[in-house]
Amino acid sequence: MSGRAAHRLPGALLAAFALAALVELVSVAVDARTGQLLAKPLLMPLLAAYVAARGGPRLLVAALLLGWGGDVFLLSSADGAFLAGMGCFAAGHLCYLVLFGRRRTRAGPGPVRRIFAGPGRPARHLAALSDSSKYIQYENDPPPCDAPHQTPRADPRRSAGQGLALGYGLALVVALALLWSGLPAELRVPVAVYSLLLAAMACRASALGPLAGTGGALFLLSDTLIATGVAEAPQPPAADLWIMLTYIAAQALLTAGILRGRPRTHD
Repeated sequence: MSGRAAHRLPGALLAAFALAALVELVSVAVDARTGQLLAKPLLMPLLAAYVAARGGPRLLVAALLLGWGGDVFLLSSADGAFLAGMGCFAAGHLCYLVLFGRRRTRAGPGPVRRIFAGPGRPARHLAALSDSSKYIQYENDPPPCDAPHQTPRADPRRSAGQGLALGYGLALVVALALLWSGLPAELRVPVAVYSLLLAAMACRASALGPLAGTGGALFLLSDTLIATGVAEAPQPPAADLWIMLTYIAAQALLTAGILRGRPRTHD
């Protein structure tokens, strides 16, 4: 493939994904089953191909292709298709969680660890240190006896993350409590386990920024709407359209957030 063609390929794949998404949403809105059977199985493979063409992480490609498996199973009314589809999506959420964990560990060492790491440490760097570095320590070392007393300050990002985790946890408990009695007995435990994975993924996605965070929240909303249908609970008008709209937006925003927040890699 020529360099110009390779440069244009991601844009062409993204445009094809957008077209397939439009066909799918219109088909759902007008209840055109043939359009859904044609468009829905194309969505995640096109988005996964776009990620691969961009040099994105393999775990993201895997998560999207597992989503494709879930989409295909949920098109079927065969016995066990719903559980198989839920299993595919659960495996996709595990891929997302591993990917988010890798990103966190690769954020890089702090400034002190960078100074005292690598060849020629630490003498190689001493000339670059200013007088303000008098109290620089090795990680986990106690402060020197002549260091000024400093009152620890709470990390606002950590507090926000804890609050978000609490919010997702409460939403999970409330949703399961409301839907539990309406769920078929054989689906209750699988739905509970799946919901826990989904909530964890949505919560962890927020650490990548607003794009991925919104994507995780929309994924949770989409699957909650599916669960209300399974439990025969009240649903909003045009529930199927809202389910697909929030699902497509969720996968697209998660993809955009991950690609924006990571260097190009094939991990």
